[in-house]
Amino acid sequence: MAENAIKRAKIRYLYKYQPKKDLITMKTLQTKSYIFRVEEEDGKVVLYVVASHVFGGKWNLINESNPWQGTDSLVGSYGGSAKILASCREQTLDDIKAYIERRKEEGKRQMDSEAEKAEARRIEIEDEYRRVFSNEPTVTNADSVYVLLRYLNSKNWGSWVLPAMTIGYSCHQYDCDGRMATTIKLDEPIRVAGEEGTMFQYGAPRGHLAKYRRIVPIED
Repeated sequence: MAENAIKRAKIRYLYKYQPKKDLITMKTLQTKSYIFRVEEEDGKVVLYVVASHVFGGKWNLINESNPWQGTDSLVGSYGGSAKILASCREQTLDDIKAYIERRKEEGKRQMDSEAEKAEARRIEIEDEYRRVFSNEPTVTNADSVYVLLRYLNSKNWGSWVLPAMTIGYSCHQYDCDGRMATTIKLDEPIRVAGEEGTMFQYGAPRGHLAKYRRIVPIED
């Protein structure tokens, strides 16, 4: 047993301090939030965190030298040590670093793609707004109200300049549990989806702004 303890101490030393530690092959287990180094100590599986993306949403190399406190719980959820070991793969620290770099690159590409989509959507919303609204009062109908609310919802209310419409109106913006929504109250009713109404909203999730009808871009 003392010999095993010395061997484990040497392995942990190599993992943490030696220049060639990145090339040492180890058993690893990956979950949604962690990559573990898996060791067997005194007949039990012990997990050491090598990388995590719990904090900040990005994978970070940690390479802990102390056992992970949630080992017993995770082993139990897998149905025992044998199933943990069967789920392991052989990797080096270099392999894990390369994986983290790939995930960072994938995340960057995804962010770039989402930014491009958001910019394209912003341009489309503004182009549609300019198509419908001009210096003259715009006819108030389902289509124009939809275009207006969608445009206003893409802006902070403090920057709004409300255009003239053939029916008087007022607009407000709300934060609905982190989602922005914009409402309009018309001085006279219009027909939307076969029903007349004066109060409409764009962007509110279910359960919010219930007294306002969701606007659809089709005039009945």
